[in-house]
Amino acid sequence: RLRGDYLAIITLAFGEIVRMVLQNWTAVTGGAQGIRLIPRPWILGLRLRPPDAATYMYYITLLFVILAVISVRRLENSRVGRALEGMKEDEIACQSVGINLVKNKLSTFALGAFWAGIAGTLFAGKTTFINPDSFTLWESIMVLMAVVIGGTGSIPGVIAGALVLKLLPEWFRPLAQYRMIIYGVAMIVIIIFKSEGLLPRRRKKYLLNDKAGENA
Repeated sequence: RLRGDYLAIITLAFGEIVRMVLQNWTAVTGGAQGIRLIPRPWILGLRLRPPDAATYMYYITLLFVILAVISVRRLENSRVGRALEGMKEDEIACQSVGINLVKNKLSTFALGAFWAGIAGTLFAGKTTFINPDSFTLWESIMVLMAVVIGGTGSIPGVIAGALVLKLLPEWFRPLAQYRMIIYGVAMIVIIIFKSEGLLPRRRKKYLLNDKAGENA
């Protein structure tokens, strides 16, 4: 029943609740000690050395990124994608034309959870260790910042935003203690001077050619 900023706040709060539950559910997750000795990926039963496994994991991740981009592109041009676009603009108007808001919202959350699960599996296979502290509220804020800085709804923008947020700490390593201030200032500057993000989404444009009028 929530929408807009309230939905985003509740989503972040629910993620923090889940993290706390997993941290205290030691029988399943191991609690703060987490799950250790997660096997690295291998090829046809052949276990790889850590450097080779890291390279192999890179190509696996790249493959899933390409699949995610293709699936999102296909979703944008589908009936569901147009419904989601309409829900973003005006939910009341969408309901008036028969779009099921609850079904489409749940489908969106399910799709997001699917890709989040794949990303978590890749992360666990790369680090060979995972615990609830690996997924704090700050990680959710970083994802949100990448979307806002890069451009909401823009796949190239989101990729650019993620690269910027990952490279900034390396560029300003001597200023590590001011990292939060730099992030905050970057967010304010982007929102004020480039509200659509670094690489905003290019929406489709439809042109109406009045051939009947030209022939007349």
